[in-house]
Amino acid sequence: MNGHKDNAGSIVSPELQGGCGKLTFDYGTTNEGDTDVNFRVEIWQNGSMVETSHVWKTVAPLEKHTHTVDVHASGTFRIVFTNNCPSGQSKDIDRYTIFHVRWTGEPMPKR
Repeated sequence: MNGHKDNAGSIVSPELQGGCGKLTFDYGTTNEGDTDVNFRVEIWQNGSMVETSHVWKTVAPLEKHTHTVDVHASGTFRIVFTNNCPSGQSKDIDRYTIFHVRWTGEPMPKR
């Protein structure tokens, strides 16, 4: 995901079936100079956002990190990752890779 503040990168999944109880994914920076990570993860259903989570931290460059979030979505859903561009610059920096996205198919009960 590119971090250009005027054209922030995003990754949008196709519609997924079977609900989502827990979402886990790996991420990392793609450049040695990028150490500030700031992006959000949203779960969408029927045109509305039903869950959101933020990843905002300083990390070692080029290392794999893992994030897990409880989700409460039954049925069809979509996952959207959006770069929040922590540098605030109009340059192609603040770049992240999202990979190995996985989820459980049964919604977790809300507390």
